[in-house]
Amino acid sequence: MAEEKSYPGGAPAPEFRLSAQQRAALYSDLDHDALERLLAALPAEAREFVLRFCRDWSEVDTEECLAAFPDVIEPLGPPGRRTFIVPQPDHLRFEDPALQAQFEAVLAPRRSP
Repeated sequence: MAEEKSYPGGAPAPEFRLSAQQRAALYSDLDHDALERLLAALPAEAREFVLRFCRDWSEVDTEECLAAFPDVIEPLGPPGRRTFIVPQPDHLRFEDPALQAQFEAVLAPRRSP
């Protein structure tokens, strides 16, 4: 019998798959399959937050970046002359040790020499 996945709180986790479009938008130096497994273990409302940190924002204009991170303090300066440092996957931490271990697997290719 297959083992049922569950959230850290014990509730069953629904199936989750990254779309081709979501995968294409991710940093290439992350383990996308490990990320998919991690996201499946998270509540649905937390997935988009984690995906924002794992997306490669290098081809996106400043306004779209700012719209994706509304909780970041508005940078100073007029449009077109703003400085904005996009949060990186390495900035995320999970309090749950099991989730943190899963996230370390996502980051493993990035951290390999």
